[in-house]
Amino acid sequence: MPTLAQTKTALKRKVSGNIGNVLKELGAMINPNEKAFNTLIGIEAAFRRLEAQQQLITVSPEQLNVGYASITQSILNFIDSLEDDDILTVRLLQHEVYERILVVVKSKERKQYMQQFFPTDYFRNVYYDDSALPQPAKGIDIVLYDDTPPPGEGETDTLLQHYLENTDAVVLYFGRHSPLVWKYPEKAYATNSVFSLHARIKETTEYLKYKEAFEQQQKNA
Repeated sequence: MPTLAQTKTALKRKVSGNIGNVLKELGAMINPNEKAFNTLIGIEAAFRRLEAQQQLITVSPEQLNVGYASITQSILNFIDSLEDDDILTVRLLQHEVYERILVVVKSKERKQYMQQFFPTDYFRNVYYDDSALPQPAKGIDIVLYDDTPPPGEGETDTLLQHYLENTDAVVLYFGRHSPLVWKYPEKAYATNSVFSLHARIKETTEYLKYKEAFEQQQKNA
């Protein structure tokens, strides 16, 4: 779980880009039983009033700049003032991923590339294999298969085939296209963009959670 200092730094970096999103994040993580929550409500109210004035064009551009600068400073000061008791720990834990993920890559360069998507503060159990050899993947929940470079035309990707046929893990295919993936609709999922990678991982972990719950329900029936 990120420390309070790391959470503060991450929020501060976002303020200049989108005040509304930062206020939304703060609203979700601040304990409503602490005084900090009341302070946050006041900042949100000031921000909404300024947004309304901008839409109605009731203030000059100069006044808007002054208003946004004031709110930005208020948010930064508020973030600096936060203490451990102000933060809902459960909320921070919701961002962590504990599923065991094996990232299979075909080179050390691709391993370095893929590591940027899995900060250890959030992804607690990620392992990497760049051997290009089939691994048993015992105890792994998700195999993320990075298909770069892809096989040549007409070639069968025997490494991908191994993880699809010989392991218990769900396979998340990361690449442009593989006919093998579509042959295993209950075993494999696909993403072809860095922008959808985390969304597909989230969907896969949700699937695993409900699948496990159903299997447990069947055992107890």
